[in-house]
Amino acid sequence: MTSFTLYSERNFLITALISILLIFIGLGLFNFHNDRWGIYSKDSLYFADGVQPNRLALKTWHILKHPEAYECLVMGSSRVEMIDTNNMPDNCYNFTHSAGTPRNHKVALEKFIRAGIRFKSIYIGLDEASYLQSPTQGEEQNLRRTPADDFLKRIIFHSNYLLHFPQIRDWEIFNGFLPTTKNSWYVRYPEKHLVELREEADSFFAESEGNVKRLSTKQGVYWGETEFVDDAVEDLQAIASMSTEYEFSLTLFFNPLYYKTYLQQNTFIMERFLSGVVEYSNVLDFSGLNDYTLDDRYWHEASHYTTRLGDLLLPFIDSQQPLTPPFGRALSSNNVQQALSRKYRQDSNRLLQSSTFRGVNFIPARLAETIASRAKGEWKKYNLNEIELTNFEQHGSIYVSNGSGASLAFPGLCPEKGKALLLRLDVEFNKPEKLFIYKARANNNFGKQNRGRFFIPKGRQTVVAILRDFQCGSSIRLDSVAAKEYFKIYDIQTLEVSKRPQKNE
Repeated sequence: MTSFTLYSERNFLITALISILLIFIGLGLFNFHNDRWGIYSKDSLYFADGVQPNRLALKTWHILKHPEAYECLVMGSSRVEMIDTNNMPDNCYNFTHSAGTPRNHKVALEKFIRAGIRFKSIYIGLDEASYLQSPTQGEEQNLRRTPADDFLKRIIFHSNYLLHFPQIRDWEIFNGFLPTTKNSWYVRYPEKHLVELREEADSFFAESEGNVKRLSTKQGVYWGETEFVDDAVEDLQAIASMSTEYEFSLTLFFNPLYYKTYLQQNTFIMERFLSGVVEYSNVLDFSGLNDYTLDDRYWHEASHYTTRLGDLLLPFIDSQQPLTPPFGRALSSNNVQQALSRKYRQDSNRLLQSSTFRGVNFIPARLAETIASRAKGEWKKYNLNEIELTNFEQHGSIYVSNGSGASLAFPGLCPEKGKALLLRLDVEFNKPEKLFIYKARANNNFGKQNRGRFFIPKGRQTVVAILRDFQCGSSIRLDSVAAKEYFKIYDIQTLEVSKRPQKNE
């Protein structure tokens, strides 16, 4: 039998502590050598090829090291990378970084002000991510961590990088599959990246048919229904106060959104965000359905517009040209409700007339309200017994899915000539889910190319689809991939609306 003495236990503890220390040292050296997020890059020039560094941290340090290099900043998410600062009147630096939030911009500006750095002007690009992302996400993700000031927070900041547990990407860097290369445009010269981006944008225009085909199956960007509107507005209020105190001009603009992404939004939340922001600063709003957001040639994918659209924004952003609808609108505390109502009317006309929206498409409830307001008739309530239900059980007046693949089919739809049909569903999901809508091809064959997708948050809500240019006898089908007890139907209604535009729009 082995006996344990105080001496042997003490030796074991010392050996264990030394082993743990060596493991941490080895892990730290490994991550320092790999430098996956570019935190320890040589002069902010060298990064692992194909891996995006933490541009928020690197660009913050770059400006702090060069306090007199720039007169203005363009701040925002990766979407504002398409803004060419070379064409701006002042010596401007593009402070774009992945998923930038108003909190990121506020914290960065506070650092610069404390360091005695002063700017003539600040431009901030906003979008739906500004109020749908947590303002503290930078404290949780190595790609977006905010550089710290005080000693303890700096220790915590670096420990997240040096003690990161290696993943497949780290081993690819270590084994040389992703070598370190010089990519100066990420930090020191962000405008150099525009050369590559412009070439891609030009190819999209030259090969417009191929680009349309490339984006035809892309779905809209969806961040979820959790919102941080109050936090975002408060952070932008603080920035507006800084602009007054430290005498720099502030320009806020809401980025254009690809139409599939725009139609995925909860426009009530978007409206609340914009209405809150304009109490402290005017906003140039480029969102909505217009010639550019509906044109695939101006888009890399469903999130990022190309430099061609960035060039079109620039004259409005730097006040060289007054902004007029339908491309965008200047929002202020005096006109925000009227301007947004006009935008919704213009959007509804696009939905009713543009060839993009033939067939079936989900639309936000706010736009559905605008379209319904022009209708002279009343909503027609469907009898669920007359609809083809698959994998549903009747519970009183409610229908509940009893298995995955629950679907509803609407055969024989026949709106009047010259009219479109709004389909409104009162549904409930017990978890976030996807709802698909299909238009039938010949012989009621429902193909994937003829479907739209809508993300459904948890809980009970109204979901609306617009049906256009249907021949009598056509069918649509709604599919959910929800599991048992997750999908409930309370009510289904339809409303016929005219496709003719409203006057004075």
